[in-house]
Amino acid sequence: MRDDPRRSMYILAVVAVCGVTLIGQVFWTAQNKHKFAPFAVERIRCDHCRGLGVLSQSDEKGGRQLQMCPACFGLGSRQIRRMDEDDVLCPACGGFGRIEDDNGEWRWCRRCDGRGLVRREGAPPPVYLAPIPRFGPAQAVEAEDALPDQPTSAAESELRSQTPKTENETR
Repeated sequence: MRDDPRRSMYILAVVAVCGVTLIGQVFWTAQNKHKFAPFAVERIRCDHCRGLGVLSQSDEKGGRQLQMCPACFGLGSRQIRRMDEDDVLCPACGGFGRIEDDNGEWRWCRRCDGRGLVRREGAPPPVYLAPIPRFGPAQAVEAEDALPDQPTSAAESELRSQTPKTENETR
């Protein structure tokens, strides 16, 4: 059974198909890197807790107690996503989107609205050119985009005449 030539040919064919598929995926990914760029995430280490996510504070008994970092919510870092190279870290909050008030309370950064990024001075607004998937032939898409205002068949016109009109349609 082990020396069956059909089995070895089957295994060889499966390995060849897998190899061709992997090579095709590598070439497709290389040509379509722009599709993955908007999803690139960057991590910023929290300087308040030094990336640990917890702060050590003394308690009333003279011991130490660990508390969640209020700047990063205990994560130790913050993830940001830049839309393009004109997005820079907010100088007020350092990219975390939260700053500490004078009285020790944490609030959202007003300069970047909690995003952690601001646009470089004089930069145009970001443009996200995501491809919109369209299914079916192009003629069907164009026909859907330009729907007629009037019914196209006698059955549709009869159906519209039977349905009660709302206040907005009667005005």
